[in-house]
Amino acid sequence: MSDPLAPSVLLLQQTALANNTKVLLSTALAADAGALGTQPPALVIDQPTAGSTLLIDATPAMPVINCRARISGVNPDPTALTDFSWDIVISETPRQGSCLSAQVVCSNQETGNSTGGSWTPALGFIQGGEARIKVSVTVNGRRLAAEVSVHVRGTNPTPATITAACGGPGSDADQVACHESSRRQFWTDGLPLRGSGGDVGIMQLCNPAATCEQRWNWSANVTRGVALLQTKRAEATVYLNRHAPGGNYPNDGHLTDAEVLQRETLQRYNGGRYWQWDSSGNVWRAQPPNTYVSDVLRCS
Repeated sequence: MSDPLAPSVLLLQQTALANNTKVLLSTALAADAGALGTQPPALVIDQPTAGSTLLIDATPAMPVINCRARISGVNPDPTALTDFSWDIVISETPRQGSCLSAQVVCSNQETGNSTGGSWTPALGFIQGGEARIKVSVTVNGRRLAAEVSVHVRGTNPTPATITAACGGPGSDADQVACHESSRRQFWTDGLPLRGSGGDVGIMQLCNPAATCEQRWNWSANVTRGVALLQTKRAEATVYLNRHAPGGNYPNDGHLTDAEVLQRETLQRYNGGRYWQWDSSGNVWRAQPPNTYVSDVLRCS
């Protein structure tokens, strides 16, 4: 004799089995979703912020660039245990000009590795411009990469700081710095102060070309300018000693020997000669090619 309840029991069993299958499947999918994330894995740079500006300070010293990245779309978050590969390139291409300084392309790079999402490059150089920061990781056999660009700009020291570095008030270098740049290394936007020909910085270095550090390190710019003035002074001494009767420099301006040498030195820093020897009168005559020397001596 057949059981009249058998079909009902069978239906209930089939329904329960189906429901259990759905529950198990949903649980498995949820577990998979938790492991893989609801979105494809991605690498995100949280710091520095894209387009931000970082400053070389007036010391001068490079900014501390704290970089931080994380892996998203993976659960649990593997960031803390993952090896990150980092790369930063800071570059600047000056606008072209007649000075050799305008032909120098500046670029510095540093790479590094870190476990976890943080990295701070050592930056053992003074270099501004545009910084491109790249980072990459490998997650579950998949390579992920991200990059961000920021600006690196310079900060002017005080005029008094520059005067001291030049040798003090009234020194030739300080007078040149006053006239050439108003004792500034950077424009208000933090880019290197540039003359019409591409001469650069406090001392407006032109020929020989300013190095990348002399473009962005105000102290290096002053040091190079002071050294260049010393070279020009030595050249001026050799030139004037061609005609130095009695060990003096007779001149049509009734100037002291020190003043004659100073004017020849300053003119040579800009280019050309200040004095021409007049053999008929046995005297050095002032014949500067421009007003550079008088402009420098007048600046304060």
